[in-house]
Amino acid sequence: MFWDYYYPLLFLVLSALILYFGLRKEVRKFKVTGDPSLMDRIYFLFNFALVLIFGGTFFAGSIVRLIYLVTKST
Repeated sequence: MFWDYYYPLLFLVLSALILYFGLRKEVRKFKVTGDPSLMDRIYFLFNFALVLIFGGTFFAGSIVRLIYLVTKST
């Protein structure tokens, strides 16, 4: 029973860490620059979107998988 939920829970935790630390790092790097140039803004938006897309995809997929497992077992 537990092993059915092991990987979705593991991916949920890891993707939450990716989102938290990745987005925090990008925002902190962007705030350090006093007056960001256009390339700094593009670099920030690109990296922010990458972290959000990959971390968010795994996070949402884990939640969907957990909901599927819970509804399948009832």
